[in-house]
Amino acid sequence: MKTMIVRIFLLVSCFALLSGCSSYQTRFEEKAKAKGWTEDEVKAAIAYADRVYFSSEKDGKFTPRYGMLGIEKIREQLEKIRSDVSGILGYENRELAKYIDYYHLRSDLERQEQIAQVVYARVLAAELKGQFKKLMGLSSEGEKFGYNPIEILSPKASVSANDFKSAQIDAARESGTLKQVEFTSYRVERKFDRKIKDPDNPEDPNAFLWASKFVDLQITGYKIFTEDRPSSNESDYIEGVRVVDGKAESQPALRMYFPTSDRVAVVVIDGDQGNEPGFGLPDSVMQLHGMKSVEDVLRNKDILEKLFPIRDKQLRIPPKPKDFRVEIVRVGETLNVWEEAKDSGGWKVPFQYRNGQEDNYNLSIAPEPAGKGEDARFVRLGYVGKAWTGRDRYTPSAGAVVEYYRPHKEFAGSMQAIEAFLGGDPKKISFVFPDGTETNGYILPGTSKFVEDEPFAIAYTEGDRRWWIEKSEGSTVFDKRKQVSPSERPKHH
Repeated sequence: MKTMIVRIFLLVSCFALLSGCSSYQTRFEEKAKAKGWTEDEVKAAIAYADRVYFSSEKDGKFTPRYGMLGIEKIREQLEKIRSDVSGILGYENRELAKYIDYYHLRSDLERQEQIAQVVYARVLAAELKGQFKKLMGLSSEGEKFGYNPIEILSPKASVSANDFKSAQIDAARESGTLKQVEFTSYRVERKFDRKIKDPDNPEDPNAFLWASKFVDLQITGYKIFTEDRPSSNESDYIEGVRVVDGKAESQPALRMYFPTSDRVAVVVIDGDQGNEPGFGLPDSVMQLHGMKSVEDVLRNKDILEKLFPIRDKQLRIPPKPKDFRVEIVRVGETLNVWEEAKDSGGWKVPFQYRNGQEDNYNLSIAPEPAGKGEDARFVRLGYVGKAWTGRDRYTPSAGAVVEYYRPHKEFAGSMQAIEAFLGGDPKKISFVFPDGTETNGYILPGTSKFVEDEPFAIAYTEGDRRWWIEKSEGSTVFDKRKQVSPSERPKHH
């Protein structure tokens, strides 16, 4: 593990070095060109200057000076690595997920994710250590906290939870003058807390699952007693501990100090639970005003969200395996993919998708090559689709319903051009006839001069299946249906 941590760190260091040099190189080039240097001279000088600035030379060998790198740059690169690994382990990319699971790579990648999280937690804590010291008034003006991989990543790393304590509070605790003066608990158990994407229907924006929420927190306020009857009832130190599976964690998730007389709180938060990498090291350090009691903590939404963050792992829900259907027919026979309607009413879309005015749709068209013997430059209109929408015209309706209409005879022949969605209007259509005449208009609810009044086919999603219902020749109802892929469209009619 140690070797892997070092490898990741060295890789990140190189990225950070390269990404952090652009402004330095720009200034170098400007000064060099002002002195009349040629472009080749500038490039050669920069190459050597990089070595001198970012490394030290001994016996002809150059050793990187990691202390020249800003720790915030290292943290930003690690954030990107964590995001990339999380994206790889997710199930949004179905093909990649299949590849990972087929070759049994998931457990190894999850292990690498844990390693990256450990490295990130240590680097972030080192960065926050500097911020904490400044907010607590423990650092001098302009003091810099550079990057030292030995101190941060070695087994005996100096950065720890002890770097985020107050000497005054520790001394009072040791002497027995720090005493509890207030306590509250916060517990929420909600089965239907928030909606998340349904992994079995990633292409349907309206499909979702309910995610639950469970949080349990104990918050205690302490006061330093220098006299039996203090003049103020405000806590000098507030501490919050998460409760997991009925047991309080071994380290406080929340520490709140008041280093100055104006009662501006310095808040240290660890969002990692006891079984997660980074537990015991803070994820956030900030200043807050108006924190007078443990009740004020519960009123602060930002604190609670940081104490109980939603992890990417919680959103990694593998899709349910789908049945693989195989139908076998004899050679020479035709497979009937249609399912006949069970009654005279035919198949229907089993949910409402039109609004009261029945105008929540966008047009789509399918220009197709002209018929045999006709001018190859001409096109025909295969169909007009009404893609029904939800809360706005950019969001598909429930089930992503699309109705397909045949054009009237006048508009079903060869055309020079056919366009829809003209000028951004989702219901406007235009035809340019072979003789160059042009007809523009709108396909609005009700009867239209461009298309038939009723659709000949409808596609919709129900659960994890995409259905296609269609009218046979001469039928007034949708008498047959079949299961299709999300991208299937009508054939030329």
